[in-house]
Amino acid sequence: MNTIKRTSGLLFYILILLSLTFKTTPAQLKDSLYSEELAPGIVYSKIFRASDTLSVNLVKIDLRQGNYYLRAAKARDMLLGREKVSQIAARFNDSTSEVLCAVNADFFNMKTGEVENNMVIEGQFLKALQITDSPYDSKHTIHSQFAYTYDNKPLIERFSFQGEVILPDGNKKNIKRINSAADTNSFTLYNFYEGAETPEIKEATNHCAEVEIKPVLTRADTFTCVASSSVLLGGKHTITKGKSILTGLGSYAAFLEKGVKYGDTLKVIARLNPYVKGIRTLAGGWPQIVRHGMNISDEVDSSEGTFPKFSGVKHPRTGIGFSSDSLTIYLIAVDGRQESSSGATLKEFANLMLSEGIYEGLNLDGGGSTTMVIRGRVVNRPSDKEGERPVGNSLLLIRDTKTDNQQ
Repeated sequence: MNTIKRTSGLLFYILILLSLTFKTTPAQLKDSLYSEELAPGIVYSKIFRASDTLSVNLVKIDLRQGNYYLRAAKARDMLLGREKVSQIAARFNDSTSEVLCAVNADFFNMKTGEVENNMVIEGQFLKALQITDSPYDSKHTIHSQFAYTYDNKPLIERFSFQGEVILPDGNKKNIKRINSAADTNSFTLYNFYEGAETPEIKEATNHCAEVEIKPVLTRADTFTCVASSSVLLGGKHTITKGKSILTGLGSYAAFLEKGVKYGDTLKVIARLNPYVKGIRTLAGGWPQIVRHGMNISDEVDSSEGTFPKFSGVKHPRTGIGFSSDSLTIYLIAVDGRQESSSGATLKEFANLMLSEGIYEGLNLDGGGSTTMVIRGRVVNRPSDKEGERPVGNSLLLIRDTKTDNQQ
């Protein structure tokens, strides 16, 4: 590991320690910066700004300089469940890969750990939906999400799931969701990320029919499948890895009961709108705050349904962004709710992104969830009194050490 810049590195930690131990006021502190190169093209910086009492952790990633990629990871590798970012990162360190950096990502249900937005892991949907599952969104709309393709292209878009099944008789019907709670009078597709079985459906309130399907041919986002079971009534049917279960509720149950039998061929189309080819990683946030090099935080309450207590109050913040040429990606964690770091409003967070060179920037889950891990060590100060919070998912910067060793 080559250190490229250690300006006031030791001094930074002394100043922070003094501020915590002896209640040093912001006026008595000076701006400090500590930077190091984690690997070729990967620079981690710790910044303390005395002017607004802000502690910032920043990772700048030039993906052209090494065998790196971004990976979304779900807590416990399941739709439901929570884990600390450091625990998620540890699971992906092995003889062939090294997690250089990890941050928390999407907003999630604190009880179940289910994330609110679409999520794609290594090209496969963990969750897909048309409208974000947010109890706080005043507009009931789709939130901005970060995507990363197999050819290293980052994007921030308000992706909406557009699923479809072509039944054996040629009839086309929409698939409203992948995993998560199904909607009445709709099709939902379940894969192994849902868990061991499909959700329980009480027949008294909702008629349910399910069929197991096995992909036999895949072309881009179209999957030719064979019905590997007869039609099953009710829920709670076993989900086998490598297969999926198509669930029809209400009036859609009849399409399976009358139109599908064991051995029949169906086609499943699973894509996002706007359409982007080859999405490897997708994780949600809320909202986009930098667009085309402009701070757009003033409009997000109306455009993405955020609210003043969230957007206009200082909080710990986590974010991701990229440069105007899409060749550099940034991961940011800003501490808050503590004397040593006040946190940031969305406008202040967007301005920070702009000052670091971000052209497109997305706010991720923050507050007590804000966590950055560098090579297995939490480098920021999470604001929960218990310390690092278990979260719903994470974004990992991974170095492919197997490929490096072969070169």
